[in-house]
Amino acid sequence: MGPGFDNKKNKEVAKFVKEKCSTLCKKYSIYCVAGSLRETDAKTGKIHNTSYLFDSRGNVVGSYSKMHLVPPKEEDVITPGLTHKVFDTEFGKVGIQICRDILYPEVTHTLANIGAKIIFSPAFWSEFSSEYKSSIKDYHANDELQMIKYLAPARALENEVIFVFVNAAGHFVTPERQDTLLGYSQTCEPFIGLSQILRNNKEQLHIFTVNTDSVDEMRSGWQIRGH
Repeated sequence: MGPGFDNKKNKEVAKFVKEKCSTLCKKYSIYCVAGSLRETDAKTGKIHNTSYLFDSRGNVVGSYSKMHLVPPKEEDVITPGLTHKVFDTEFGKVGIQICRDILYPEVTHTLANIGAKIIFSPAFWSEFSSEYKSSIKDYHANDELQMIKYLAPARALENEVIFVFVNAAGHFVTPERQDTLLGYSQTCEPFIGLSQILRNNKEQLHIFTVNTDSVDEMRSGWQIRGH
């Protein structure tokens, strides 16, 4: 999820994205994790950062709201989600976490423990953002890349899951904010770790086939979780 707009615009964007994803999923008979959106809960009035999973008929299978928010800017606006969720698909159970959630190993661990075989991690992860100043760059110029480079494969291996990190790419520029997105979307698998990666911040289509049997084999053989 990129920077938000006013409530009216957020609502318009969310409606457009969900309708578009539903139409494309139905047209091409595909599943889709629709990034994440700022949405206001009609009952509580609270704003959440929410990702939706659509099935091959264009229906919403489920949704997940981001738990770990970026301080202080995101925390001032967004209300964190409360529940980890997995969703049944014809490929096995799918879990979703969002952006900063990757920094917290218990998020992926919990999703794996409640049955997820494939975990998608949509993100708006910047190499540079005028919104957030990083003191870490005093120690390592490529601090953001280093985190993503190692965390995604680690989450796959330590939790015996297929982990798909899908990040925004290119540049995001408004009068209020400038971001250079990190990119580096990647697929990571049990046994293998990193299996496919886009090593740049350009928008590209990443097509990769995974074998979910590797998850079962690692869980029965290595038995990493719970030991």
